[in-house]
Amino acid sequence: MWRSLVAMTFVSVGCRSYVEIRDVTAERGEGDQVVVRFRADCDVTGSFDHVGADLRLRYRGPAIARSDKLVVVPGSPYLYKVVFPPSPELKMPGRYELGFWAYGAMSGGRAGSFYTNEATMEYVVP
Repeated sequence: MWRSLVAMTFVSVGCRSYVEIRDVTAERGEGDQVVVRFRADCDVTGSFDHVGADLRLRYRGPAIARSDKLVVVPGSPYLYKVVFPPSPELKMPGRYELGFWAYGAMSGGRAGSFYTNEATMEYVVP
């Protein structure tokens, strides 16, 4: 009970919540899109007004792609899919190590946000 009270207090003052993600995979989608799937321990889409994700080449600086197309995979609780637009950095054939993280926030002055760990995965361009 005290944990839920502490969590409610943090949210009410606008603190950010950390959400651990795991089982992260990346595959090539239609038109060179990058499709990332991951699991979270809680609902990261229904609780926030704005949800997004970033993708970057691991160890090479800023995000190479951003997406606000984070959706629940039907029939799988807490399994999510994010579709990123084609990235010029991922056009050449080869293996890439990618970093991925997600985040969300409320709008209209309401308190609360979340962020995740950065997960790494391999992405292959044939």
